[in-house]
Amino acid sequence: MRCPKCGNQVSAGAKFCRTCGARLMPLSASEQAAPAALAPVARTRFGGKKWLAAVVLVLALSVVAAYLLLGRKKGDNIDCFMVCDGNYVLADVQNDQAFPLVPSMGEAASVLFGPDESYVFLFMRNDILCRVDCAGLELDPEASNAGQVMQVDTGVFQNGVTQLTGGRAVYLKKGGELCWFDGETVTRLAGNVVSYSLVDGEKLVYSVETENGYIIYWVPLDGSEKAAQLTGENEMAWLWSSWEAGQQAAYSVETEEGWEALYLVGADGEPQLVNDAAQIYNYGEMGDTLYYTADTTMPYDGESFASTGILCSLKDGAITQLAERVNNYWLNGDQLVYLVEDDLNQERAAADFSISDVREDPVCYHRCFVMADGLPTVEVDMDNLVEVLIQDGDDRPWVDQIMTNGTQVFVRKGQGNIYQAPVTDGIATGFVQMTEGSKWMTVNGDSLYYTNALPGGQNEEECSLYCARDGEIACLSESVNPWQVWVYEDGTVLAIRNLDTSSTAQGQLVMLNAAEGETLVGEKVSGFLRMDEETILYLSDGTLHRFRKGESEELWGQIEGLWCRNICQPVYENDLYWMELSQ
Repeated sequence: MRCPKCGNQVSAGAKFCRTCGARLMPLSASEQAAPAALAPVARTRFGGKKWLAAVVLVLALSVVAAYLLLGRKKGDNIDCFMVCDGNYVLADVQNDQAFPLVPSMGEAASVLFGPDESYVFLFMRNDILCRVDCAGLELDPEASNAGQVMQVDTGVFQNGVTQLTGGRAVYLKKGGELCWFDGETVTRLAGNVVSYSLVDGEKLVYSVETENGYIIYWVPLDGSEKAAQLTGENEMAWLWSSWEAGQQAAYSVETEEGWEALYLVGADGEPQLVNDAAQIYNYGEMGDTLYYTADTTMPYDGESFASTGILCSLKDGAITQLAERVNNYWLNGDQLVYLVEDDLNQERAAADFSISDVREDPVCYHRCFVMADGLPTVEVDMDNLVEVLIQDGDDRPWVDQIMTNGTQVFVRKGQGNIYQAPVTDGIATGFVQMTEGSKWMTVNGDSLYYTNALPGGQNEEECSLYCARDGEIACLSESVNPWQVWVYEDGTVLAIRNLDTSSTAQGQLVMLNAAEGETLVGEKVSGFLRMDEETILYLSDGTLHRFRKGESEELWGQIEGLWCRNICQPVYENDLYWMELSQ
């Protein structure tokens, strides 16, 4: 047989090519922790400048070999955690190296990779939080890496951990205890804590529940100062925490007038009042941005039919005014839709009936706007749109979702029809019906993705997946599961088809692209992670595979779970009834 990499002859049954060192056979379960063999260097006689070039080459290869033998052995490139054959294992999947830790203590509920790539936090059974020091991990399957594992605490709330560099962490326990782990010891900071925000990497703002409401505190982690109380005993305060370290934290306090006073507090612990008449909605929080309305008029008072105010965004401590006279707003994926009232709209509303909930009542009496990150705001001509919806035959217009890609606006109504209109001078008008009986998906860049579901309601097993771009519609696949579709920013779509739910949910994983067509990634796939634009890790019949540059190869067997440090996050995912590998 010949080596598929260099083409040289190799003996039958060889696991590695003795010329280039390429691995010829997948690692077995018993060999999964063994390092790759280093191929011998052929001796060659040189003369003159060729000899000097050869010396430089040998030195360069020596440096690379030293890194491979020493640098990797320290676990500097740990990118995945696996539950493999009943053991916890850290792995350098890109280089096919595995570092056994300890025998499995049960299903790993969550895995957190540290920000400096030197530590990994693991959640084991009974919510035990452990930390693994990646430096000094041994590849030898007979060696024990148990000494690299340190139990931090028990009963830790899995979604309440914020990591810092150096293997440190702030976390919440299930009983409301807020704790600080400095890398060696745990310090209890407060009890009855509901939420917290980390400010400037070394300060905490947290909310404590009392009999009369919530109290906001500020405290430095180094213990140099005692906790400072920022709100009163009888005030109702709300901390808008993101669980990620930032420069400032935002909190609000209810006022006697029925509004909220919005404050920012930074590393100095001094609250700054940014608005004394705000109305904040839970669904207005998207990523690291908080949306709220300020200077809001009172709700229905006999003359006005809805509260209106100035729509603002709060990000990184900076407040931006987006629009005035905003009646309501909501998030649609990563896009913000908001409604603006004017005198004409109020006259129309007064002539018919009041507007109680824009998502359930006709919206023809409002000016509607759509905002998307990096795109200009688009105004939707609601009169034209409602006229189109009424012609469709419904007794009452119903707008379910609105999205834009900057040049077009797409609207889906409750029965599944999608309408589109071009954007001219910032206004979308002239809506026409685009599809019938479709399930809404997402707008990514200049493309709209949606499924044309077969009859059977939400229980259909297969449907067609479409991509609409520049006025043209392409069918990406005719047999995907509508509940298992992932859309990525680069235009790649991953989907499951021919799903078998008789036992473990498995199906064909396919990669779809309007320009490149369809590629089969793997069969009997029960979960996957996309590492980068060229690499996908997937689990099939308990074996971990790597799909890279159009080819699949086996990595390790008896895999029960996999978590990775860096993966490509989809801009849209519909993964109901799917067995995820990554938490």
